[in-house]
Amino acid sequence: MANTLARQGFVVLAADLFRGQSANDQNQAMQLVKTASSNPQQSISNLRAAVNYLSSLPVVDSSKIASIGWCFGGGQSLQLASHSQQYPLVATILYYGTPLVTDKQELSKIKWPVLGIFGDKDQAIPLSNIQQFKTALDSISIPNEIHMIGW
Repeated sequence: MANTLARQGFVVLAADLFRGQSANDQNQAMQLVKTASSNPQQSISNLRAAVNYLSSLPVVDSSKIASIGWCFGGGQSLQLASHSQQYPLVATILYYGTPLVTDKQELSKIKWPVLGIFGDKDQAIPLSNIQQFKTALDSISIPNEIHMIGW
């Protein structure tokens, strides 16, 4: 997706939350996610550094930086949003973001629009959690669009 977005003219930085490691199978991938999830501050620090770096580039308008991620990366995009007061974003986008935060106090730290795209048959994120997420965002007046994609 980074290459696809870059071909469309966006400046893209794909952050490495797995410290240079990659997986050859699903079990290895899950272990990398588990390791990154066990140290959320390190992941947030890495993502903040990515935003800071992008902001420093002369070809980047720092007022137009957004975060986007899929699955674990979607959850990380949401985590970055709630920890980015120093580095504000223009939008947060998550595709099937896990874990899905529904706590209003945590979500209230977000000061920009959120786009969430979920699968209506996704087994990892119950529909009730997605509804709680949308309700929480609405109740604290965070502009959002939540879309359910049917397969």
